[in-house]
Amino acid sequence: PLKENYEKPAIIIANHQSHIDLMLMMLLHPKVLILTNRRNYTHPFYGKALQYADFIPSDMGYEDMLGELKELINDGYSFMIFPEGHRNDDGKIKRFHQGAFYLAEKLHVDILPIIIHGQNQLLKKSEFFLKRGSITTKFLPRINMSEHTFGKDLREQTKGINKWFRKEYALVREEFETVDYWADYIKKNFIYKGPVLEWYTKIKIGLEDNYRVFNEIIPRECTITDLGCGYGYLDFMLCLVSEKRTVQAIDYDAEKIAVANNCAIKTDKIEFIAADITQVELQPSDVFILNDVLHYLPKKQQTETIEKCLQKTNAGGMIIIRDSDTTLKNRHLGTLLSEFFSTNLGFNKTANKLEFVSRTMIEELAKCHKLQLEIIDKKKMNSNLIYLLRK
Repeated sequence: PLKENYEKPAIIIANHQSHIDLMLMMLLHPKVLILTNRRNYTHPFYGKALQYADFIPSDMGYEDMLGELKELINDGYSFMIFPEGHRNDDGKIKRFHQGAFYLAEKLHVDILPIIIHGQNQLLKKSEFFLKRGSITTKFLPRINMSEHTFGKDLREQTKGINKWFRKEYALVREEFETVDYWADYIKKNFIYKGPVLEWYTKIKIGLEDNYRVFNEIIPRECTITDLGCGYGYLDFMLCLVSEKRTVQAIDYDAEKIAVANNCAIKTDKIEFIAADITQVELQPSDVFILNDVLHYLPKKQQTETIEKCLQKTNAGGMIIIRDSDTTLKNRHLGTLLSEFFSTNLGFNKTANKLEFVSRTMIEELAKCHKLQLEIIDKKKMNSNLIYLLRK
């Protein structure tokens, strides 16, 4: 929409999270030159490529380069600088150095900001192989430094532009980092953990529609306790979509917890615990999740577990229960078939006879505790419903 054609020279800035950034910037326009440090320019492996591509070494200091750069500006060239200085692949924008903005001010040219998204997942700083995926670039409006929109001096403008760039980058992440974006990323974390688990992961996440409904229901900023988390697919998804979610995930199957704890995508936002959900001490949470777990418990323990969650649910919080409705007799056959395969093929361990819940039981419990109840029915082939209990 900005129809950028580079006819007017500028100092181009972008976030730097991968070597892919350099390749993208080199493809912008023939008259875009990239400034780099002397260490990269003389690197024994890729230094010759940078020299051939007319990268400009900048170790002498921008003050001493003004004359040379001014001549190139007069010839219609623009310069590209990564204001963070170094790559980082954690998906966050670091503080900006003043160099790019100093040059724009002294050379009397605009700042042209470009947001790059997705590159850190395709070629990380610590890796040497390229993964399949998608990259988005977003051009932001040019900035005229002489207008002092972001501050009265160079230091204030640098900080102001950095803050604005981070805000715009966060909007891009929110737009593109959906459950569909992260689904393949989660699946790849379960490759080489056994062919059966790899197959199960792909099927499970696909059948769950990438956990779209749970992501839509659960606030983007909250504390979550997931009881009966299994391999943690849902927990990974919730925290990848929003870094402001924290999860304590509990399952009695120690093998599944061990696998989840050893995934590369696990961060300190998720805590996986091997424990019996009927015995473990729960922490106060905004959201409790009981996803396909209640029917593994006897009837009495089902009610006791829900009530234990209620005691620890923060004000305004919710309990999300997904389980069958036994009154949907035709559809319930699909649920019985699914559970037969999952328990008999070893995907889910159980020490008790399966006892499925009913809509009536949840409705009576909600009425007893004066809870708001919403029932979400997204399934056609089985009797699973989502019961949303709000305080």
